[in-house]
Amino acid sequence: MNSSGENLKACVIGGSGFLGSHVCDHLSVAGYAVSILDQVPSPWLRSDQQMLVGDLLDEALLDQSIAGSDVVYSFAAIADLDKALATPIDTARVKVLGNAFVLDTCWRNAVRRFIYASTVNVYSREGGFYRCSKQAAQQYVEEYQRAYGLDYTILRYGSVYGPRSDHRNGLFRIVQDALQIGVIRYVVSSEAMREYIHVEDAAMASVVILGSEFRNKSVDPDWQRTNTRLGPTQDAGRNFWKGCNCGICTGGTRRPLCAYAIRISAQARSQVYAANACGSGTGVTPADCGSSAN
Repeated sequence: MNSSGENLKACVIGGSGFLGSHVCDHLSVAGYAVSILDQVPSPWLRSDQQMLVGDLLDEALLDQSIAGSDVVYSFAAIADLDKALATPIDTARVKVLGNAFVLDTCWRNAVRRFIYASTVNVYSREGGFYRCSKQAAQQYVEEYQRAYGLDYTILRYGSVYGPRSDHRNGLFRIVQDALQIGVIRYVVSSEAMREYIHVEDAAMASVVILGSEFRNKSVDPDWQRTNTRLGPTQDAGRNFWKGCNCGICTGGTRRPLCAYAIRISAQARSQVYAANACGSGTGVTPADCGSSAN
């Protein structure tokens, strides 16, 4: 299997969401016949994509969605860390049990590759029940390969930002504060550092990893802490770089969110940053960052 999807079918579970919808776009451009399963219709559905609305815990619907697919992506999740912390049972039901249903359906339908959306913090001490559920689901992915031969690729994304994000996205909220009140307040330990990647880069990487060299590997699209790195012949001229993806620092395609808001390092528990992000002499509008002042 490779990133060219001619005559191949991809099913994207959670494809109506922020990252999932961008991955669907890139899969369609690559030639895949894309079908989406989500609880809500995708507002970004293309005319050449199919949409199924329903719950991934509905096994009959899940089987209908996955049947005939060559590759299946799992983005279904409770994405908000605070919500996951407040609803541990629902988090486990969706992210662990739901993922097990997807894995079993993929195995029964002879899917060639399962792509699981994980996080760079999967083995850290941070993230609460969100991190716990990702870790458990990832172990299920690896065990299904050992037990049943279901090939996989695990993508350990950093913090994704860009168009189509909303209030559930941490960087969206940071940029929105910068636009609305002129400062950024971020409560964090003195040693904290976050890794950010633009959603278009993350989506493109999510298609590149369909190459055979990424089979049964865990990949960090930010090029950090990974079993396999995306090399210069595989990144289509883009730079997947730890820290800032704005292009000013990397020399790559310029991303609208500049390094002031990309790299957050605190020297006290509550640190206040001046608003040096979108709309502050950069010529960048709120829409470019996926945020809005409204």
